[in-house]
Amino acid sequence: MLAITVKIEFAAAKRLLGYEGKCAFLHGYRHAIEASFSAENLNDAGMAVDFYAVRKLLQDWVDENWDHNLILNAKDKELGDSIEKITSQKIFYLAENPTAENMAEYLFQKICPELIKDYIGLKCVKLRLYDNPGAWVEISG
Repeated sequence: MLAITVKIEFAAAKRLLGYEGKCAFLHGYRHAIEASFSAENLNDAGMAVDFYAVRKLLQDWVDENWDHNLILNAKDKELGDSIEKITSQKIFYLAENPTAENMAEYLFQKICPELIKDYIGLKCVKLRLYDNPGAWVEISG
């Protein structure tokens, strides 16, 4: 299987509900995402897909929703509402805690398929979300 991979980086803050360590408090991260895509066939130019086009789709979504933003569990709405009221910042809510695992799953299962729906035969086959430079979660399928 031939796959292309794009990498983007973003900064975000989060906290984990029901966690007993430091991540229970608001804290920031410098995340990176590597997303790999395969195509059924190469196009007339000999490419699975244009790197720039796929990177831009993913980067635009991340810039709009996660970059320099607060990502919270949907059950943490009281905190999010308070911060939004004071700062006018739009808060992004996940159905569960914003762990690297849950964020990667959300991107892989929901966002990537939606972003590339107009590219016939293109599929996200692997996604790696770095929690920090030395630790990441990887999902494939």
